[in-house]
Amino acid sequence: MSKYHTEFHGELTLDRELDKDTSDFLWRLNDGDFQGLEVPKHWRECPFYPEDSTGTSIKAESGDAYPFDLWLDLIMREILVPRGYVVKGEIEWYGDEFGDFGKIVVKDNHERFILGRIVYGEEIIEKIKEQASMMKCGDQAVKAVELGNLLNLLREHGLK
Repeated sequence: MSKYHTEFHGELTLDRELDKDTSDFLWRLNDGDFQGLEVPKHWRECPFYPEDSTGTSIKAESGDAYPFDLWLDLIMREILVPRGYVVKGEIEWYGDEFGDFGKIVVKDNHERFILGRIVYGEEIIEKIKEQASMMKCGDQAVKAVELGNLLNLLREHGLK
């Protein structure tokens, strides 16, 4: 049986460089050493690790990353926030299964997991029409800029 693979792209930035103890602790979790934390037995290695070149960011290692959402919640709640770090940034994920993708968004230590959604051309057109109908303000320049942005969105998705 093959393992489920998840790709990660992006990083979370910290307000300051990680101290050595915190960095070492995160590396141990990434290596599967959970000493000092209570984690369920079925959890695998923590996919999150300190980025070496600056020490001010955390990345996620692609691979068998279950349960990455719970891991992030745990390291935020039990490690980073109690030690006074402020975390922000975005990491996108793409799993093996169709439709398994999304984005982790962290702003000032508050994390959100946004599940991805496949959008087809008709949905994009309807969204643009909806946005255009909401632009009822009297400022024609604002309307023109907003409509231009919506048209660019259409072109990005290959629609005319």
